[in-house]
Amino acid sequence: QQQQQQQQDDHDTVDVIIKVQYPDAAWQVPADIRCVGDFLQLCVYTGVVDEAAANLSFGEFSRQFLAELDYHAEQLHLREIHASSVRPHSPYVKRGVFVPRVYEECLSAM
Repeated sequence: QQQQQQQQDDHDTVDVIIKVQYPDAAWQVPADIRCVGDFLQLCVYTGVVDEAAANLSFGEFSRQFLAELDYHAEQLHLREIHASSVRPHSPYVKRGVFVPRVYEECLSAM
C-alpha cells in the first residue's frame, strides 16, 4: 500500500506558469521604450497625435513596461493575489479564476 502511494505521488503533476528572465532585458526593454518614445515624437511632429496625449500615453506605457522587469515586486504581488484568491468567498473563486502560487524553491536570483 505504501509503495503504491509513493508511485502515485511520483507521477503527480502540477501545472505551473513560468516567467523567463532574459539576460539582456535590463537594457533591451528601456531601448524599446526609447524607440516607442521616438515614434510618438514623430507622430506629434506630423500631427497624428497631440503632445499631451502622447506624453500621457508614453508615461503610462513606460511605467507598465518597466514593471515587467521588477521580478521581486511581481513575486510579492503574485503571492498576495494568490493568498486572497483561495479564500472561499473571493471573486476569483466565484468566477472560476485560478491564480498560481509562487514556488519559492524554483525562483532564481533576481
